[in-house]
Amino acid sequence: MSSYQQNQTPKQDAPQTTGVHLVCLPRNSRNTANASRVQLKPQIYRYALFTVRLFCILFSVTAHPSYAESTFTQQTSNDLQLRLNAAQSSEKLNSEQRDFIVQLYQQALDNLAQATEDRNQAQGYIDQIATAATRQAEIQQKLDQPLPEIDVSGKLSLLEKRLLNQQATLLELHSEETAINARILSAQQDVSPLIETALQKQSNAEAQLAESPESQTTELARARRAFNESESVAANARVELLRQRLISRDSRLEILDLQQRLVVRKIDIANQAIEKLQEAVSSARRNQANTIAEQAQQRLVELENADEEIKKIAQDNAELASDIANVTARTDDLLNKLAGLRDERSYVERYSNSMAQQLAITGADRLSTLGVDLLEQRQQFFQRAALTLKTKALEEELARAQLTKLRLEDRQYLMTKENSTGLNSQRDELHDEQRQLLQNGTKIYRRYIETIMTTRSENIALNTKTAEYIELLNSRLLWIPSTTPLWTQLKQAIEQDSPWSARLPKWQANNLSKNTPWNNKWQLFLLAVPTLILLLKSRLLTLLKTLATNVGKVNRDRFSYTALALLVSLVLASPGPLALGFLAVLTSDGGAFTEQIHQGLKNAAGLWLLLNVFREICRPDGVAEFHFKWRLDIINVTRKNLRWLTLTLVFVSLFIPIADHSADGNTIISRILFSISSLALAYVTHRVLWQLFLLRNQVSSRRISFKYFVHAVAVCIPLTLLGLSWYGYHFSALMIQNKLFVTACLMAVLFILYSLTLRIFSVIERRMTLERLRVKRKAEQAQNANRQAADNAGEGMPESIDATEYDMDTITQQTRGFLGLLTGVAAILLGWELWAEILPALSILNTVELWHVTGDNPALGDKAITLADGIIAVIMMTLTYLGARNLPGILEISILRKLQLESGSSYAITTVVKYIIVMVGIIVSLNIIGAQWSKLQWLVAALGVGLGFGLQEIVANFVSGLLILFERPIRVGDTVTVGNHTGTVTRIRIRATTLTDWDRKEQIIPNKTFITEQLTNWTLSDSITRQIIKVGVAYGSDVIAVHKLLSKVIEDNRRITRDPPPSVFFVGFGDSSLNFELRVFVPSMLDIMPLIHEIHVEIEATLRKHEIEIPFPQRDIWIRSEDEQ
Repeated sequence: MSSYQQNQTPKQDAPQTTGVHLVCLPRNSRNTANASRVQLKPQIYRYALFTVRLFCILFSVTAHPSYAESTFTQQTSNDLQLRLNAAQSSEKLNSEQRDFIVQLYQQALDNLAQATEDRNQAQGYIDQIATAATRQAEIQQKLDQPLPEIDVSGKLSLLEKRLLNQQATLLELHSEETAINARILSAQQDVSPLIETALQKQSNAEAQLAESPESQTTELARARRAFNESESVAANARVELLRQRLISRDSRLEILDLQQRLVVRKIDIANQAIEKLQEAVSSARRNQANTIAEQAQQRLVELENADEEIKKIAQDNAELASDIANVTARTDDLLNKLAGLRDERSYVERYSNSMAQQLAITGADRLSTLGVDLLEQRQQFFQRAALTLKTKALEEELARAQLTKLRLEDRQYLMTKENSTGLNSQRDELHDEQRQLLQNGTKIYRRYIETIMTTRSENIALNTKTAEYIELLNSRLLWIPSTTPLWTQLKQAIEQDSPWSARLPKWQANNLSKNTPWNNKWQLFLLAVPTLILLLKSRLLTLLKTLATNVGKVNRDRFSYTALALLVSLVLASPGPLALGFLAVLTSDGGAFTEQIHQGLKNAAGLWLLLNVFREICRPDGVAEFHFKWRLDIINVTRKNLRWLTLTLVFVSLFIPIADHSADGNTIISRILFSISSLALAYVTHRVLWQLFLLRNQVSSRRISFKYFVHAVAVCIPLTLLGLSWYGYHFSALMIQNKLFVTACLMAVLFILYSLTLRIFSVIERRMTLERLRVKRKAEQAQNANRQAADNAGEGMPESIDATEYDMDTITQQTRGFLGLLTGVAAILLGWELWAEILPALSILNTVELWHVTGDNPALGDKAITLADGIIAVIMMTLTYLGARNLPGILEISILRKLQLESGSSYAITTVVKYIIVMVGIIVSLNIIGAQWSKLQWLVAALGVGLGFGLQEIVANFVSGLLILFERPIRVGDTVTVGNHTGTVTRIRIRATTLTDWDRKEQIIPNKTFITEQLTNWTLSDSITRQIIKVGVAYGSDVIAVHKLLSKVIEDNRRITRDPPPSVFFVGFGDSSLNFELRVFVPSMLDIMPLIHEIHVEIEATLRKHEIEIPFPQRDIWIRSEDEQ
């Protein structure tokens, strides 16, 4: 691009209000001399100059044309168009100049067109000012007209047509109302920035005209002059338009306000007409349906003596007509509820929008009056939440209606296929009536279904809007003061004439006369039970001590002792709360003040029962000390400080609802009571933590510093809430204190449940330990016997054998870890649910987007993965790790122990379950952060194939290990032979199995070997094995005598089993002997070598005694010397 083009290319001006493309030409400098003389900030100077200009514009009677307008009046659009055409066809200009000149003329034409449009709009504003009074009078006359009468007479079809017309009219009126509201918002828009922008453009245009244009051609100068003049005309027209818009704003707003009132009046009239027509239509439909039902029933009575077929048709018609009448009535009832839901939603939307506007006002959140309004609306909307319907019930009703409609349509279809026979006129007439009933029923059910669906949608919309509004209130209530500071309120109370107590309503005595204890059996029960408990208190304490003495004894300990002890503690804690409950029942009926007394008594009774139960659990010889095994110092400190804290909090909870009843002094008394409870909580927290720190007497400086930090934070929390209450944030402090107290109670309850569950498992663990000790003793005895046999046989025997089971210490640790994990998860979920109500700011985690993923359905768009999803995924992975780590112990105690499985099977099951937990946890975690299984499954499949080829030996050993653990071809302690290896199985793991041979060498053999190669298990189902001992005697010996002697030898040996019996056989003639075989069975392989030794010794002695020769081969050896050779 040339330098000419770079300097002269038109650009858009910054403040673009007219939509016209402007040329950015060189500007002359501002009046810098005046600016330097005025010692003001630039912003103040600009605002002052704008105010002066605006004042001059508003109060000028006529607009004075500038130099540009006076010289530009003869120039018309046609003249500019001719110049534009001439420039386009000119051959004297080069292409760059031609394009630039054409652009200038084109923008000048656009400026003239915009100026004409602005003048027309300005003239319209002038005309509106002139006709404003007339239009206001016309609209006001329409508003003053009396309400038209609504005609609800006529047939049902005519009423339905009128109803549809009114509903269509109502929709049009709502559209008109929306348009008027938009026009009102537009008219209320502040035009000051627009006027400032227009004045700036006007000044720039005048400056451009005052400059001497520097151009290279005459045509270019003319084009630039035309453009500058058009800019000035457009700027003047825009200023005039905005001036007329500002002048006419009040009159236009008055007219729009009247139009809005008129449309609202028409909407009210239409709503009234629709309501009356709806009532008339509903009444006509009900009357028609009831009439048809009565006629059908009367027809059934008349046909009582008719044929069974005709009576059956009449019975079906009567039932169908009755069902239609019921559905019609139900539809009308739903329509009434639908109208109520719509009114309620309009109410909620109006208040929600109003409150959102109030909260948007700067500084409104620091006003106590806004906090009071928020509190009132929050309480009001909690009460109005009962007006909504149950969505699930509506869905069930919708499903039933749709099924019934389908059945009616099926019957109607079958009826159309039946033709009239003409043989029985009565039957044909009933069939015609049934066809008509089915047609009407289908139509009515269609209307019924549409009404249910509309009601359900409206109900869901109302619930959603109400929940959003309550969430808005909750999110702002904590940060808005709910009352004035305490010192200001005390000063106002002192200046008032009458004290707070004089303004309370009188508590009339006749409110109690209606609820004497003799009027209700439950009241008598509440009065008699505390007395009975107090009389039996000593026996209950004795029972508690007796139960404590049986805890810990393996043969006598039962979990039922702990359950009974908890029940006794609950009974001991209930007399006082039951007495307050009796008083609460007495005050259940009465005035508003009596209702506050009733609420206070209920709160005090519940709080007293909760704290008293915890105190009774910490009683000496109680559940905490003997059953739960809590630390004694914690029990003593807690019980000592809990007594008077309970009395203080019960007193405060009793009188706070009573103090809240007064309209003037409620916050004073309520805040004083709140202060008492806060100080009590701070003092008790200080005493408990301080005494526990002194009892533990830690030496580490880091631990001491941390304890001091915890102590300071715990004590400062209630004191901080006390300061917030005094400063005016009483509701915030009260809500946070209640949530903190409820959280502490929930944590205490969870800790008690955790201790209770530990108590259950401790009883089971003791029994398992006893059983394992017995089994272990038997195994040790058998192992000692085997070791003795091995020593006799000269073989090595492993000292210990891994039984592939978890020891009790590991099970106990894993059980405690798993229960702690469940307790922690429950505490987090309950805490989140509890605090989410008052801290919706926690939902900010859902607004921080990490990345986006494409879902399975492209129509739904991309799904955003938020910070909350990432945190949930991390938590899921942590739970997966902890669950897989601590699962074996809990499985062993809860499930596997009852199945009476062998140790190897239990080990296999827990191993497989751990792998499953890890796999599921990883898949779920990846799915949370956007990696769907539909996309992961191919990666997993490919990865599986790759691992299968690359790590096939490891995978084969893993699968073989599972097969060994489940199928049990070998067990720990078995004597096996696989390949060239023989020994005792001492350990079975997923990858390999360990054998200990007779030399006491451990041989680690891959599990694949036991599956793919030949395996001999000498002790799988029967440890008895056969041994063959060969014996030879000299030729000429008495074979029968030898057989008897050998049989006598094996019969006398104790190692040889009798079942199966031993045997002796004469098996053949050898080179130098008669061969015999002794086939004997021994209990185990360890008896083979000792048996062979004993048999050989006994045979040799017996044969020698009976002079039977045991031959041996003889050989002649010839020795030659080399010399002789």
